[in-house]
Amino acid sequence: MEKLNSAQKQKLAEQIKTLDTKGEIVVVTPGADFKGGSITYNKDIGLILGEGSYRLTDEEYVRARLVVRLVKKLG
Repeated sequence: MEKLNSAQKQKLAEQIKTLDTKGEIVVVTPGADFKGGSITYNKDIGLILGEGSYRLTDEEYVRARLVVRLVKKLG
């Protein structure tokens, strides 16, 4: 599997922000040029994914988008 490029990461971050405009589910804080950064999942809504805050990797971009879509679109 190929790594995500900066444009793909930016698009995923935008999709997450569009679905979760207030950051109620997840807060994505990408690093410069979308390299590195952090992601924090909101435990207060009953979403438990380990510790809650992670290093922002390709997998986390995809996971965050999936989680936000599941919560917002499918409840």
